Amino acid sequence: MNKTILILVQCLLIITFNAAKASSIKKDESVIFFPTNAYLHNSTWIIPVHGWIFEQEQNSFWRAQTINSLPTLLGINPTPANRALYEQRSQYFLVDNERGKKIQVELLKQKFSMQKSAANGHFYGELQLPQQLVKQHSSSLPLQAITKSNDSRLFQGTVHFIDPQGISVISDIDDTIKISNVEDKQALLANTFFKPFQAVTGMSKTYQAWQQQGAVFHYISASPWHLYPALSGFLKTAGFPAGSYNLKHFRVKDESFFNLFSAQADYKKPLIEQLLQRYPQRQFILIGDAGEQDPEIFADIARSYPQQVIHIYIRDLNAAKYTNRYQTSFQDIPKHQWTLFQVGSQLPAQLLSASSK
Repeated sequence: MNKTILILVQCLLIITFNAAKASSIKKDESVIFFPTNAYLHNSTWIIPVHGWIFEQEQNSFWRAQTINSLPTLLGINPTPANRALYEQRSQYFLVDNERGKKIQVELLKQKFSMQKSAANGHFYGELQLPQQLVKQHSSSLPLQAITKSNDSRLFQGTVHFIDPQGISVISDIDDTIKISNVEDKQALLANTFFKPFQAVTGMSKTYQAWQQQGAVFHYISASPWHLYPALSGFLKTAGFPAGSYNLKHFRVKDESFFNLFSAQADYKKPLIEQLLQRYPQRQFILIGDAGEQDPEIFADIARSYPQQVIHIYIRDLNAAKYTNRYQTSFQDIPKHQWTLFQVGSQLPAQLLSASSK
């Protein structure tokens, strides 16, 4: 009798344990994991995890009205093709973000719990794995949500394990590798929502060449996280190397669409500094454009981290316009450490040439 009770208790514990390890993801909810970079600390891989849980429905009249009014504000009468693009790219601005969700994840058969999702549906966590365990596997590994036993959907992300030493490329997206026209806000919104994305000539070819020579890529943009599915899909299709993404939080309720890409200095600089601090032995190439504040941001970082920032590239279609600006921004940065360019073929094909001082 006692043995029977013991077996029942053990079964109950197993059932309870397995249930606790399943995420609280409902069948009408979806999860996106954003690509992340792991870094090594005292023989342990630290893996920052960032994801988003939401429900794809349009029951918010206010949000729907805001989205639907954008074509009128821009003076655009969309064609069917433009309209299809617009609906595809704006759909993530209309989702219902899920607050207070506890996501469980699995990596290398190890299970971890994330922090509860915030009001915007975003959740975070930090995983730790022994260096020896990861050493037996690839430099990039899948991370996935643990769903309930009756949910066969796969919510998966990618973890890139970055060596402590090497060269990293921190690249802006808009008007650096993708034509956006950031200086004209109406044109920027039109290019973002209504037109097919267009890569800057030659940039993917150069990035591919650098990746083959060992470079690791980190994409940082003032675009909102809502555009991640469209941007990541475009970069993959256009042939850009895989990498981590750092985009910006944005709430439709709080801001106008015309502020989608604002406050770059407040946003970009801390993210870039975080990367340099996580990989103190790596060297970094910073690539941006003249349309916003990249020259000033990159120059400030180069002054603070002179041993790590080995070159700055600024895409500029009108160098004469910004001559005084560059003289001020880079006044104490050696001239051989920063370069202006317009297309990818003007960047060095050899990574050592790109990073040489």
